Amino acid sequence: MRHQQIQTVIDNPETRKFLKDLFQKNLTEGTDKTSVLRFGEALVDILKDEVGSMRGKRSSSVDNGWRSEIKARFSGRGKQWIKVSLEYIKPYLDNLESEGIDVSNYRSWTTQAGFAWIRYAGSRVNDGVNSGGFEIRTTGSKIDHPKQLCYIPVTSLSEDQISDFRLSGTPFGMKLEEIREEVVEDIEEDEVATESDYPEGVFDCIEDRCVDPECDGNCGGDLDDDNDSIYDI
Repeated sequence: MRHQQIQTVIDNPETRKFLKDLFQKNLTEGTDKTSVLRFGEALVDILKDEVGSMRGKRSSSVDNGWRSEIKARFSGRGKQWIKVSLEYIKPYLDNLESEGIDVSNYRSWTTQAGFAWIRYAGSRVNDGVNSGGFEIRTTGSKIDHPKQLCYIPVTSLSEDQISDFRLSGTPFGMKLEEIREEVVEDIEEDEVATESDYPEGVFDCIEDRCVDPECDGNCGGDLDDDNDSIYDI
């Protein structure tokens, strides 16, 4: 007997008679009478349909609580991405790095932004704790990273708790995955004109007067009429 513990429960005269009668019924009424093995396989298929479906229903009724709720919170366009602190993500990055995974770009991006971003992947049970599994997409937000997961307990993923931490878009769309170069502007000092900047007899069009320090006032550069222009002289 392959499964003694199960055998002791179900192996009794009633079960044996029931199976024997079924086999005889197939021999009498059926068209496929080739072997006991095929008969047994047919019984197994029926067993999977009935008992297996019952197990599935029981499991789903339990799972549909927290699993369906957390799935609903992250369903919809643009609702999968949340931000987390650099302190939270650091041990995960350290672990990935120890496995030979290059996380340098992701570290640079998140350090520049002041926070990290992760994408909801599905419900998970992590160390016996019902949690949300999130991908750490270290090589780019548009690439799936199903094996690079971090976990947040569902007790920390209520709608009120995550609403303030959702990204307003995707990291790519928000240009978070770009290193911004610092642009240093050369500020030129305003040039202040001095008397030495003007050759003899040159007029200052702003001041409307001759700026020649040796001018005796008779060079024709004085404008008596407020409506005159320096270009009329």
